[in-house]
Amino acid sequence: MIKFIENTLFQALSTTCKWYPKATKWVSELAANAFPNGWKRGLSYEIFPSKRQVRFVEMEYAVTIEQMTAVLEEIHFVLKSHPFTVHFPIEIRVAKGERGFLSPTQEQDTAYFAFHMYQGMDEEPYFKWVHTLMKKYKGRPHFGKMNELDYEQLQQAYPQLLLFLEERQKVEPQGVFLTPYFKGLFQLT
Repeated sequence: MIKFIENTLFQALSTTCKWYPKATKWVSELAANAFPNGWKRGLSYEIFPSKRQVRFVEMEYAVTIEQMTAVLEEIHFVLKSHPFTVHFPIEIRVAKGERGFLSPTQEQDTAYFAFHMYQGMDEEPYFKWVHTLMKKYKGRPHFGKMNELDYEQLQQAYPQLLLFLEERQKVEPQGVFLTPYFKGLFQLT
């Protein structure tokens, strides 16, 4: 039943919102009441995967765990006073700090906020607001999702970037795993 709700029914409701944006408030309320709400604890590969047939664009930012409440309060205030035509829920998760050179956690416990928009709907106003909000909290964007990162911003957000680039060059000098996106982002073109 959950798969039917998450895919078939949500696809139909999302298409309705695309053609009739005024339906987003109603669909958002319906989705908030229909989708499971709660806590999951475990390894990410065990708890996050699920079949998704509803196509969407997404961005995700990481902020320090200490900022989580302030970010939530600001999101709540803005969405109550200026509702965007978005019906997807905001996904929030937390993670312990990691030592990876380009980890969004940078050795600090972190709250992740993921924002979605149904593919084909105008995400620009909503995502522009998210970018502005997350800059205020020095949020680190997810590399594999929509972002506005450039090399300068990358250096500011990730203090170990130069160490990463040195190590990358040592272990992978041919650049086989570099996509055009990462070549441009790391200024390796």
